[in-house]
Amino acid sequence: MNSNGIEVRIDKDADGGQHLEYSALGAVFDFYFMIGSRPKETSVQYAELIGHAALMPYWGFSYHQCKYGWQDIYEVTGVIANYSAANIPLETMWTDTDYMKYRRTISLDPLRFPLSKGRQVVDYLHEHQQHYIVMVDPAVAPYPHTPFRQLIASGSFLRKRDGSLYTGAAWAGPSVFPDWFAPNTQGYWTEHFARFFNQSSPKMADTTGPRDDPLQ
Repeated sequence: MNSNGIEVRIDKDADGGQHLEYSALGAVFDFYFMIGSRPKETSVQYAELIGHAALMPYWGFSYHQCKYGWQDIYEVTGVIANYSAANIPLETMWTDTDYMKYRRTISLDPLRFPLSKGRQVVDYLHEHQQHYIVMVDPAVAPYPHTPFRQLIASGSFLRKRDGSLYTGAAWAGPSVFPDWFAPNTQGYWTEHFARFFNQSSPKMADTTGPRDDPLQ
């Protein structure tokens, strides 16, 4: 276990044996040795160390439709209808960041993906034992809308050494990123997910435009 860049080589000894050579940029090494007599036993020991994989849902193995570049909810419904018309079993429909307002995470575009139409699509899929998934990016656009303001207030974001916000390029432009090691991050993220998918809560009430950037 090492958080720095690392290179591992398997080299041959002069006497014909082998050895491992680890080269790292820094940090501290944590080594775990699995010494099963067979590859299967070693794999079992490794699984016991890191934990067993979650059991995948049965519907997850069926046919999924996903792409980037949906024009609006009407194009999505057209694709769903065409699968039925072609008698192709569609298990799950995905929507990329197209549904977001200005590509901002935890938001909904009221013009291209109005909430009422989106709920009709989801209800239709559920009535036909199908599923619907929307992608969510961890990057939060630094505009003065609710998710960004609450992220700042919670202190659950990455900063540079000088205390300024760490920003990186994402779909919505320059964005800030949650610090997953901070104690308040999971609560912040869970709260926004619960609010966004709650039928009684408003979806993205802010009306700020792309020029309302507090970092400028």
